[in-house]
Amino acid sequence: MPTINVSDFALNYLKHHAEPLVDTTVSVLDRILSEHESLKASKQSATTLEMRFGGKELPSVKFTTILSAKVAGKPASQRYWNNILEDMIAACVARGAEPSDVQSLLQANVMQGNHAENGYRYVPTAGFSFQGLEANRICRNLAALAERYQVPLDIELRWQDDDKAAFPNQTARIILP
Repeated sequence: MPTINVSDFALNYLKHHAEPLVDTTVSVLDRILSEHESLKASKQSATTLEMRFGGKELPSVKFTTILSAKVAGKPASQRYWNNILEDMIAACVARGAEPSDVQSLLQANVMQGNHAENGYRYVPTAGFSFQGLEANRICRNLAALAERYQVPLDIELRWQDDDKAAFPNQTARIILP
């Protein structure tokens, strides 16, 4: 085991935190380091903001990474905004929504049938394709569909380390409706 020199201040600190006749210098240091790691982990989890948004209260989700997503209680097919919108459309139709009604709520370019050109994405259960959108527009569409058809949506995300991000380096959950 290596030998280290410590200052009088550090030695007094260790003595203060030691349990007499039980602890050794090593056990005190290990406990202090363990407590430090626990505190660091709790601070990291404390920076997780749990936000509940609805309708027009959504924050900007530009510069985000999706950590997890559930649509109607099931994990999203992929952790990308457009895929989550596909899953939401399918969930609305599965709950009995008419595809034409779902289509009328979307703020997106929509074409009947299967189209894959120009960024269109086909939703087989709905029988139409929508053109891929940027994150904020998708989020507004998700909110409208979740609220109209009462489809639960739970997205955990992290804003990137970017000055243009709404909450740089923060994590949050968007829970709808």
